[in-house]
Amino acid sequence: MEPLDESCAARDAADRGIDLSVGVFADPIYLGRLNLRGREEDKHGILRFSQEEWEIVSGSSDLYVL
Repeated sequence: MEPLDESCAARDAADRGIDLSVGVFADPIYLGRLNLRGREEDKHGILRFSQEEWEIVSGSSDLYVL
């Protein structure tokens, strides 16, 4: 997602869009947690995993990421 202009509000909206559309799927796999850039974790009730489920999801990609 790209901001409509260079304003802070537009950049923040683009970042939130990325977080909510891609980050909620990729971050648990690659980071082992949600990374919503300072926002309250799971604020929208998107992911509610148990600790055991987080351990299964974390690092479960077969892609190698540096």
